Amino acid sequence: MGGRRTARGLLAALCLAVVVGGCVDGEGAAPLEEPATDEETTEEGCAEATGADGTTTPKDLLAAVNDSLALVETPVASGSGVLIEGGYVVTNLHVVDPFPEVSVTFHGGSVFDEVPVVGVDALTDIAVLGPVQAEAPPLALSDHEGLERGDEVFLVGYPGEVDVQPEPAISRGILSRVRHLVAFAQTYLQTDAAIGSGQSGGALVDGRGCVIGISGLAFAEEFALALSAADVNVAVEAILDGGGSTYRPFPDGPATSSGTLTLEDPDDVGLLTLRTGSSRQTLRLSLTGERVAVQVTDLVGDPLLFNREALDVIAELEGVPVDQLGLGPPDEPVAPGVYEVELPRQSYIVVLVGTQQEDGAEIAFESSLDLVVYEDDDDDQPIEVGDRIEGVLDGLELQDRYLLDLEEGDEVNILVTSPQGDMAFAVWAREEGHADALVVDDSDGGLFGLDAEDVYRAEVSGVHVVEVVSFAGVASGYVIEVSAEVSNEE
Repeated sequence: MGGRRTARGLLAALCLAVVVGGCVDGEGAAPLEEPATDEETTEEGCAEATGADGTTTPKDLLAAVNDSLALVETPVASGSGVLIEGGYVVTNLHVVDPFPEVSVTFHGGSVFDEVPVVGVDALTDIAVLGPVQAEAPPLALSDHEGLERGDEVFLVGYPGEVDVQPEPAISRGILSRVRHLVAFAQTYLQTDAAIGSGQSGGALVDGRGCVIGISGLAFAEEFALALSAADVNVAVEAILDGGGSTYRPFPDGPATSSGTLTLEDPDDVGLLTLRTGSSRQTLRLSLTGERVAVQVTDLVGDPLLFNREALDVIAELEGVPVDQLGLGPPDEPVAPGVYEVELPRQSYIVVLVGTQQEDGAEIAFESSLDLVVYEDDDDDQPIEVGDRIEGVLDGLELQDRYLLDLEEGDEVNILVTSPQGDMAFAVWAREEGHADALVVDDSDGGLFGLDAEDVYRAEVSGVHVVEVVSFAGVASGYVIEVSAEVSNEE
């Protein structure tokens, strides 16, 4: 069975999923509890940033960390990275996703191609690359203890970098607040230092020349958030010890020119992928079935082909007529059920296939080019009342399904929370279908108020489907919790 995206994911791939190694933006940060901390301060391994006259200037700080900051590039994105002990480079997961290898360039021209992604931690949005034989000195990740609101801090990285000889950029601000995300035991350092696309994975440096955080988030148009170095260290150690999260890069095989996609309902979408070469290629795709929606995009979501049925799905989700979507006319089949599209060179292509049939469908496909069926092997996990499960929504799938047994009249509270992702969920009784599903989006919880939480009451006994989606457009770690709803009645 093919991998799935929800119809919402189909819309995101068409219109919204543009990944340019930038920050995951949020409209506002929710108030968060700030518990006491007993972190110890250490300056061991901090870059020497004091000038000859005994003072420290931004120029001194930049000189101290300049050579140890890396430009991280993939075929579709760029970001920043920090060289640490052992020749490893720390960056954000959303910078490298979904590639198994990346290019790393240091100031001065040292370029390392095909640097492997050692591992990732989705809940902290951290990835470790390498190791590389860089000549630059490694930087230590140091605790921020001792810094106070109003102290100067600096962001160093490669925002908007396009030069052949890249140079790190530096911006100055203040530590405006320390935010504690209690549910995940994470600490974020908030600053008004300017942050831009490509800064993700860069260093937040204090006046001592210490890297106190890794930048990756922005909100309210003027603030940057950096995950504290202490939390980054925990994630890095787990990854290098063989832990971390499951990472599913863009699939390379096995490939096939024909097959069948089993779609369970209108929200179920099969994924087919391919990578184009240096010559022009035309994809001719034949789909057998009724009311089949098909969409072809590149990896950043730019539409290459979409048919009328795909537009109908999007229009239904948006609640507007098709002619008001502003997406242009749909692509017509060259023959019944047959579509052709010219593909760009050196691109990563995603083909999404859905159905508008309420009971799902078996969609047979034949292709002029070999395609890889994206298999989602973590779908349909059982979950019980009282469970707390950590999951990862891969950048290609954007949806996980859980199976929950409930008796008629049961009321459960469902929470889906993520440190960085924009989460939502839907729940319905499998035997009744998803037409009357409870759909829950932003519920004011989490770092940006984008968590999803609500109470669901079972109208029938049996298996219920809990479908978790993300609107972040990149791989997102999350936690789903199901708990019994306690009545206030005596």
